[in-house]
Parts: sequence; C-alpha cells; structure tokens
Amino acid sequence: MVLTPEMLRCYVPEFLTSRFLARPAPVDAPGMERFPAAVFFADISGFTPLAERLARRGPAGAEDLSGLLNAYFGQLTALIAAHAGEVVTFAGDGLLAAWPTDGEDLAAMTWRAGRCALAVQAALDDYDVGGGLRLSLRIGVGAGEVMALHIGGVGDRWELLLAGAPLLQASRAEERASRGEVVLSAEAWELAGNNCTGHVLPGGYVRLTAADAGGIAPAPSRLPEELGEGALAYVPEVVRTRLAAGQGEWLAELRRVTPLFLNLLDVDLGAAGLLEPLQLAMAAVQPILQRYEGSLKEVIVDDKGLTLVAVFGLPPLAHEDDPARAARAALAAQRALGELGQRCAIGLATGRAFCGAVGSDLHREYGTIGEVMNLAARLMQAAPGRILCDVATYRGARSHLAFQALPAISVKGNAKPVTVYQPAEPTRGTASPPAMLGRVEERAALIERLRALKNGTSGLIVIDGEPGIGKSRLLADLLERARTREVRSLAGAGDAIEKLRRTMPGGRSSPSSRAWLGPRMSRSAALAS
Repeated sequence: MVLTPEMLRCYVPEFLTSRFLARPAPVDAPGMERFPAAVFFADISGFTPLAERLARRGPAGAEDLSGLLNAYFGQLTALIAAHAGEVVTFAGDGLLAAWPTDGEDLAAMTWRAGRCALAVQAALDDYDVGGGLRLSLRIGVGAGEVMALHIGGVGDRWELLLAGAPLLQASRAEERASRGEVVLSAEAWELAGNNCTGHVLPGGYVRLTAADAGGIAPAPSRLPEELGEGALAYVPEVVRTRLAAGQGEWLAELRRVTPLFLNLLDVDLGAAGLLEPLQLAMAAVQPILQRYEGSLKEVIVDDKGLTLVAVFGLPPLAHEDDPARAARAALAAQRALGELGQRCAIGLATGRAFCGAVGSDLHREYGTIGEVMNLAARLMQAAPGRILCDVATYRGARSHLAFQALPAISVKGNAKPVTVYQPAEPTRGTASPPAMLGRVEERAALIERLRALKNGTSGLIVIDGEPGIGKSRLLADLLERARTREVRSLAGAGDAIEKLRRTMPGGRSSPSSRAWLGPRMSRSAALAS
C-alpha cells in the first residue's frame, strides 16, 4: 500500500503542520522558529501499574490496556482541541500541549491553557480504570517565547522539538502541583491573573482554582492544514511500516524491549544558539541508532534538560540480541558526543512493555509503556557522565560485551536498591563462564568429540536450535573445557547489525542486500590439538 499524507494526519501534530509542513518546499535542513505561546504539561500517574497488572493477562490484557489508553487520551485531546490548544506530543506518562498566539495576545492564550487544565482535571482526575486502580493528573502551565526546532534529517528522519523558558516553567510548575491540581508559573500568572483566581505558592507559583471568561472571545476556529509529502519524515518507521502494510488499526502487544534514555548534560536550553549543538548531537546519534537498528522514539525537554529516547525491539527492527545492540549503541553515542565536547548520561533497561498506537483521530502516537521505561529513565538520572544498565540488560548482553558491576543504587519508584552495571568496550573470550547446569547429553557428546580430537581424530559438529535455548552458552562451555585440556581454539561470531551494500549496474547500490548470521548459526568455533 502506498502511504499518503492523509493516512498520517493524526500522527503529525497540527503544531508542526502549520509551521513547517505547509511550505511549498519540503524541509531539507534544520531550522528554528520563535513565537509567543502558552504551554501545558500534564503528568499522568497510574499508567505503569495499570500496564504491569494487565500485562500478566497476556494478549487480552494488552488489548484491554489499549482500549483504556485510547479512551483516556481521546477525551484529553478532545478537551485540548475544544479550548483551542494543540497537542504536541505524548511525553512518557504525560502530554505536552501548546497555545500559540496566532493573532490573539499571549494573555488570552495563557488563560485558555489554564481554563483547559481545569476542565481536564474535572473530567479526568481520579479516573477509575477498574480493579481498584485510578489515574491521577498534575498539570503545570507556563508562558513566554517558545522555540520550535526541527532537527535530525539523517536517513530522512526529522524530529520536532519545543524548547525555551515556557517548557521549563511548565515542568517546574507541574512538580509543585499535587494530584488533581493545576499550577501556573509566575510568568503565566502575571499574564492570565486578571481573569483567574488562585492561591500563591512559594517561588511565585500559583495554584489555579478558577478561570473566568472575563470578556475573552470564544476560541477561533481552525481550518485543517494540508499535509505535504514532508510529513512522512516526522513519522516513526514502526508507524509507517504498519500503515503501509494496511495495518492502520493494528493490535496492541506486549514486547520485550530495551529502552535507551540519553540526557545531554551541557546543552543550554535557553541559549539563542540552541539549534547548532542540538543538530550536532542528533547528527551524531541518529546514524548510530540506524547502525544498530534501534528506533528513535522521541526527544523531550523538561527540568532534567534534553533527553533522547530510543527503543530497541520495536517492529520491524526486533532482534534476539537487542540488549547488546542497545549497550553498543550507548557506548558509540557516548564516544561520538564526547568528540563533540558534549557530555551525556545514559540509562538502559530491558523488560516487557506495552507497545501500540495510543490516542484518537485528533492525535495519535506509537506508545511504549511499562516499568522498564521508567527504570531506564531513572538510571539515566543516576548516571551523570556514565552509562548505567539494569541486571536484565547485563544478562542479555554479557556474551557480547564486558561489564563492570557497580554498587546497588536507590531510584525513585523502587522500594529496594537496584543492581546496576556499566558496559565497556566489546570483548570476547576474556572471562570464564559460570558453571553450566543441564544439557547433560549434549555436553557428554561434545566432551567425547573433544577426547577424540586429543587422540588425533577430527570432525565437524553442528549445534542447531531455536533462538534463546542456550546454543551460545553450550558452546562457551565447550570452549572452557577445551582451554582446561590445553586444546587450542579459534572462535568467531557474527551479529546481524552491519548492512552491506551490493553494487548494481551503473554504480548504484542496493541497501536491501544484507549479510545475516542468523540465530541458528550465530556462533562458530574451531578446535585443534
């Protein structure tokens, strides 16, 4: 099926459509625009425990979770549209919306954002999702000059990013809100206070209690913008491939994924020259994600700074060795950014997550929700200048990389300290594997062939089996036994990471030609006496 711009409309924010994609020429270079706007950040609590509970029910639970998420976000996006706001992105367990001035003054748009926030709290706070679980909201509102940047462009993949003081205001205001509350920054309150009432909090923040009309005109109607071909470049590959396959309403699913959270530590998000360092960082990281076949999910700006979120294991790029790919990508990104003089903090975690389309016909995104996402984000926060990963990532990647065990750390949301590791550069065959249990018959057969080799009889052994049943571990046990018997061994391995290009007539190259050492033949060894 050929993708058309209309098929992608709900996946492309109106904010982006009206400012970058409505131009006659397609976007072909990074850019930035500044304009006054109010911004609204809603943090939604309860999705993660809901996802974890429903995940225990398997595919049926994933479908139930998809229905609950779509019902909730459908109401939320409808309320924002009814108050003349524009959804920019679903950021983690939250939502970012904006009210650009577009002919009205900033005070009126800030009032609209505050009034919308109160309406959202009235309709969706303490939202019953069954089983004794409820969703709660905290909302922060900021206002001022917003910077809208489109960055990236590697492999024709662009990202929209909102930055500037209003984003930081909204994030910090949300942190000061309790469940069910709306808090305005001092700047937002100064603009909208004439038509609002609230309670002053420390630092000049104000808890909003009412937003009266006060003579402000009704929200202006907007004509739908026409999407151009450039919209494709802003839609993730996982969405494009599913839509192209005619799976616009694909089933929600539970997948084993490895998220990578990367925080840029030295970027000044309020600087006038913000575009250049961000584009340099994106130009460094995007090719690395392409090489290791991870999916860039989103770029987030909040009080923690600027964070790139990538996920390994999303369709159509899922692999048996995704934890190792993510760890290698993290090491490569750390090196590449270091060469640019940019420090970073990276967190990795591996586990099961809900994956699927979330939202409504007004705005929809491909969501990844689960405790594994929160853990990766928390490890990033605990890793200034380092890479930290959890035990599941370590176990999934230790046959490919060396790791250093670090003292357990406490992270928000975890009652017990979390065991963490730090990956190092790739190495093979430097450590003895732990004692192996089971596979008695297979090990006995291999030992017999090893004895025959010592006696001068050569032979060939093929270890064949489905992914994940322990072929690599069995081979590692054989190599260890060969070492203790002073049998010389040569080991080789391959990963389905590098893409080969085949030269075509006329000097063209075919990117579809790949060299795969698949899961059945991913390891080999030669032994000699």
